[in-house]
Amino acid sequence: MTTEEVENLASQGLRVLAFADRMADPGVDVTQQSREDFESAPWNFLGLAGIYDPPRAESADAVADCAVAKIKVRMLTGDHPSTATAIALQIGILSRNYPPGAVMTGQQFDALTTSEIDALPDLPTVVARCAPETKVRMVDALHRRHETTAMTGDGVNDSPALKRADVGVAMGTGSDVAKQASRIVLTDDNFASIVRAISKGRNVFKNLAKFLLYLLSGNVGELVVLIIGLAFRDRNNESVFPLSPVAALWINTLTAGPPAMALGLEPSSKDSMRLPPSEYRTIFTREFLADLMFYGWLMGAQALVNFVIVVYGYFPGNLGAHCNEQEAGCGDVFRARATCMATLQMVMLLHAFQCKHATRSIFRIDLRNNPTLLWCVVVLVLSTFPVIYIPVINNKVFLIAPIDWEWGIVFGQIFVYGFASEAYKWAKRKFMRCHPKRDAEEGAARAAMREMEQVNTTGTTGAVDMDKTATNSSMPTTPLEKNY
Repeated sequence: MTTEEVENLASQGLRVLAFADRMADPGVDVTQQSREDFESAPWNFLGLAGIYDPPRAESADAVADCAVAKIKVRMLTGDHPSTATAIALQIGILSRNYPPGAVMTGQQFDALTTSEIDALPDLPTVVARCAPETKVRMVDALHRRHETTAMTGDGVNDSPALKRADVGVAMGTGSDVAKQASRIVLTDDNFASIVRAISKGRNVFKNLAKFLLYLLSGNVGELVVLIIGLAFRDRNNESVFPLSPVAALWINTLTAGPPAMALGLEPSSKDSMRLPPSEYRTIFTREFLADLMFYGWLMGAQALVNFVIVVYGYFPGNLGAHCNEQEAGCGDVFRARATCMATLQMVMLLHAFQCKHATRSIFRIDLRNNPTLLWCVVVLVLSTFPVIYIPVINNKVFLIAPIDWEWGIVFGQIFVYGFASEAYKWAKRKFMRCHPKRDAEEGAARAAMREMEQVNTTGTTGAVDMDKTATNSSMPTTPLEKNY
C-alpha cells in the first residue's frame, strides 16, 4: 500500500518524503553509531509527505520555443521516475503519447552498453534517478550522434557533464565547482534565459548575413559595371569607364557602408526560432551565394543597360576621347555616367530593404522597425542630387554631367529591380514549400505547437525550478538536456 501511495503522489509531480522514528536504546550514543548500524535498527513508519515544487510559469513556453526551433529538450534528474514524468508532461518535454523508451531510470540507462545505446532509435527524453556518470554517458551518446550539446547544472555532481558538453551552463546560485566547469553562468537561474540567448544569437547571425549580402552584392554589381565596361572603347581604342573612380568609391563607401551597418541593427526576426539549427551553421550557404550572384548581376546589369541606352539609344554612340580624364567632347559620356551612377545607387538602396528578409516580400516587411536603415536610405537618396547637379563636384570630381530625361529610365530600372527581386523571392518560397525536407521540418514545428497548445489548455503551464536544474542543450540537431 505504501508503494502505491508513493507512486500516486509522485505521478502528481510531487517530491515524496517518508517519515519514520524509533526509540534509541538506553545507554547508546546514536551520534557515535555507524550509518549502517543506525539504519539497520527497526523503525516505525509514520507517513508520507508530498512537496510540490511548482515549475516556473515561463518554462513551458520556452520548451515550446525549443521544439519549434528543432532544439530537443531532455530531462536528467535524480527525482522519482513518476515525478520526473509528471513534470516533463506539464512543461511539454514529453508529449501525451510518448513512446515507452522515452522515460528511463539511471540504472536502466547505465545497464546498456555503448553499442546498445547507439542502436537505440532515439535517446530517452527523461532519465530519472540518474547519477553523475549517467549524465556524462548521455552527453557522450549525443556526441556520437554528432549533436551539439549544452548542459545546465548547479551541483558539484553536474560538473563532469558540464565540462564534457559543448556548452556548459551553470546556475548563478549553484556551486563554485559547477560555475568553474561551465562556459556560461545564468544569473537569474531561468531556463527561459537560455532560449532567449539562443534567439539573440540567431538574430546576430542573421543580421551578419544581411550585412554581408548587401555589402558583397553591391560589390558584385560594381564589378559587373567596371569589368564589362572595359569593352566600351573610344576613338583612341581606350576603355571608357561607365563609372568614374570617384563615383565607384562613393558607391562602395557611402552607398554600401551605412545601410550595411544599419542592417546589422535589425530587430529580432519572428521566424528566427522557427528554423532548424542547420540554418545557422554557416553564412555562406548555397542560398546565400545564389542571392549574392543574382542581386549583384541584376544591379550591375541594370546600371550598364542605362549607360548603353543613353550613349547608344539617345545619343549617336560617340564615346569621345580621353573621357576618363577630361570633359571636352565627352558630354554624352558624362551624362551616361551620371545615369549609370544614379541607377546603381538608387537600386542598391532599394536592395537594402530586400535584404531585410531572404524570402519575404518587401510588401510584407515592416520597413519602419529599423529607423537607422530608413534614415540612411533617405539621406543617401537625397545626396545623389547635389553630386549630379553642383558644378565642379559633378564635372571635375565625379566626371559626370547633369541629367534630365534620364531620370525616367533610372526610375524605370527601380521598378524592374522591384519586379525581378519579388519574382526571385516568390520562386524561393515556392521551392521551399515543395522541398521535402523543409516541408517535414515545418510540419514538425506545427505539430510541436499543437502539442503545447493542448498541454496549455489542461491548465498545466509551468516550468522547472531552475534552482535545481541542469540542462543539456543540443543546438544543431539539438537536445537540451534537463536535470530538474
